[in-house]
Amino acid sequence: IEQEDIPNWLTSLTRQINTIEIATKNINEIIQLTNYAHGYVCRQFKKHMGITLQDYVTSVKFSFACALLFDPANSIELISSKLNYSSAANFIAAFRRKFGVTPAQWRKNQRPTLSDTK
Repeated sequence: IEQEDIPNWLTSLTRQINTIEIATKNINEIIQLTNYAHGYVCRQFKKHMGITLQDYVTSVKFSFACALLFDPANSIELISSKLNYSSAANFIAAFRRKFGVTPAQWRKNQRPTLSDTK
């Protein structure tokens, strides 16, 4: 994709989505940031980015989830709340669909074991 082919409003929207404040909003709230119609934004996003807007937002959201999971001080409940899930159970289910493991299992798998540090 040629960078100059991407409309400025789309570059700006993508930049905004890459913040936790925007990535945790619902799709309609995100689309309202553009002042364009829902269908137009979705079509243009897919055309220029090669991924649906929903999939992109979900991917960014899970990137934040993984970053938050690295800090054991962040409980699963806190992370689900920060990411604007209605419940920890919904967050866990969505995370498992995406990664095939629960957030707690993912977190455990990321920690170095004693044998890794020798």
